[in-house]
Amino acid sequence: MLEPWGPEVEMLVKHIDANRGGPSVSGGTHPVDALAVSWALIRAQDQWDNIDDPRLRRALERHGWPVLKDYGDACPAQLPPDLLVRLAVVAVAGFQFFPPHNGTYMPTMPAEHIDALARAVDADSDFAITALVDLVRSGALNEHWVVRSAVLSSPVAPHIESVLSRGDLLCRLQVGPAQARRSLLEQVASIVMSDGDYRGPVGSFEVSAALRAEMRERHDVGDRFRAGDAYARFASSWLEDVESGFVLLAHERSGRR
Repeated sequence: MLEPWGPEVEMLVKHIDANRGGPSVSGGTHPVDALAVSWALIRAQDQWDNIDDPRLRRALERHGWPVLKDYGDACPAQLPPDLLVRLAVVAVAGFQFFPPHNGTYMPTMPAEHIDALARAVDADSDFAITALVDLVRSGALNEHWVVRSAVLSSPVAPHIESVLSRGDLLCRLQVGPAQARRSLLEQVASIVMSDGDYRGPVGSFEVSAALRAEMRERHDVGDRFRAGDAYARFASSWLEDVESGFVLLAHERSGRR
């Protein structure tokens, strides 16, 4: 956008909010106007359970990537919290389709922008968790990817810098009480793994095997066998914690219903 955050975005948000049942935004628009529309569409997004894989890919390419790049390049870190938490959901979803170790890269963000997203997720964890769980259940996010990423992003996972830095976005997005902090994707995994129609890896053997396979595919890891062994060993204890209901946030959420 020409301005990091201008009144045209608020105008479009109100317009789209008032016409959610109307036709989708289309047509040839000025690039600046198109970016403003993308910002507004993300801020207005509340229903995630009707988004499948192809729709999510299109939305990321058309709206998610330009907005995340604009956020990192031109916008102040502090934006409205409801917009920041939605940006965080979009960014997490993007990691599945555009993993850095496959030669594709997320738009980069300064540390203060990542911090702002982390604070927004922590403050509105219910929204972030529910949105990502809905994306898994609708088939937009792959269960295998969610479980692997949940293990890798855990605050107590092995710290192998070349695999995932503790400062990376997936690790920085954390939820839960201070005595039991977990990554956002850990919380999502703990919920979807309890679903009756869950089709992802089950048992320590399958989870460990999935992590070893991922390490073999990564070209950014120096000693891929050592990394695979380290995460495979950790996966066993991680899975035991999941199966015993280690994520207290799930109980808190059910207790508030």
